Amino acid sequence: MSRLKAALQREHRGKLAIHTPRNTQQLCLTFRGDKTAKVMGSLAMEQPEPGKNLQGILVKRNFNYHILAPSDLNKYTELSQSEVS
Repeated sequence: MSRLKAALQREHRGKLAIHTPRNTQQLCLTFRGDKTAKVMGSLAMEQPEPGKNLQGILVKRNFNYHILAPSDLNKYTELSQSEVS
């Protein structure tokens, strides 16, 4: 592990903080919670205006988020639109 740490430090020249904990040492890792979504289909055809609300369906697929119009749902996903009355 020390050779790997030394090689990574040489390669990145101090841009990364590299830790080599001992075996069985407990670690606490934190990750960013930022999420972004791509607007697709007919919703993406209009130029967005600041402060204007956007209505659509949020779809999560393979850790990616997309916002679609209900009419575009079967075009971009394997889902279909239905109504409950």
